[in-house]
Amino acid sequence: MKLRPLLACVMGMLMAGCQWLPAIDGHRGNFQGLNCLGGIPDFTQDECLLDDWVAYGLASQQGDAEWREAMLAQLEADIEEPRADQRLARAMVLAWGDDAQRSQASSLLHADLGVAPVNLQPLLSYWLGELEQRREANARLAEARRARRASGQQSGALQAEVDTLNSQVEALTTKIEALTEIERNINARQHRE
Repeated sequence: MKLRPLLACVMGMLMAGCQWLPAIDGHRGNFQGLNCLGGIPDFTQDECLLDDWVAYGLASQQGDAEWREAMLAQLEADIEEPRADQRLARAMVLAWGDDAQRSQASSLLHADLGVAPVNLQPLLSYWLGELEQRREANARLAEARRARRASGQQSGALQAEVDTLNSQVEALTTKIEALTEIERNINARQHRE
């Protein structure tokens, strides 16, 4: 299964945190002066590149429709030709919207994944894989519901497929919540140091 090595790499990166990156100006592990986890992330290569993107992805996941609208408006403000990092930040917000927004997020991720910094690409690839799995599960669920409505019958096999799809959606949600909790623990540990 190709997803397991990628997941292992992402989890390793998430657990490592900023303190394992090379020291800059002799300040290894001193993050009190850093502004990690704030604002819309970009591709600026600093100690918190990965942490900024993870925090933004988590905020996108946890944000409601109003938050997403505000972020999309902020990303579109005064930008005639958005940069790749801005398009990827937009994709993170759209990934948790409706079907059309998820489709647009997938297109943006596919288009700009290759121009992201190398150390950020595994995380973005993982998010793209999760997005595609959610899109596929939602599409199958919608198709199963349409088929059930069209037939007017609730056959045991169709109900089993709906139950399976609901279980898959719940499993993906549980995975994402577990990753969120891991990231919170990492951030809490970093802020205590």
